[in-house]
Amino acid sequence: MSRGLLRVAAAQLTSRADVVENLAAVTRLAERAVAEGCRLLALPENVAWMGPDRDRPRVMEPLDGPLMERFRAVAARHGLWIAVGG
Repeated sequence: MSRGLLRVAAAQLTSRADVVENLAAVTRLAERAVAEGCRLLALPENVAWMGPDRDRPRVMEPLDGPLMERFRAVAARHGLWIAVGG
């Protein structure tokens, strides 16, 4: 890789109403991105959860909640920056 350039992975996945499975998918994507030499993984919106609107209040968390802590842990474990979708 040339000096001053950053390899970025832009990931797409089909999130579901299962946060645990969605985070497992993010972990696999992070591993693949690092294996390909990437230092930044950009994830799509609704990456953590996609389900019926009526269930949204059940899974909502503050930005400093457990879900973001899990994203930070994946990033730290793989030495990767992760841009979590909106």
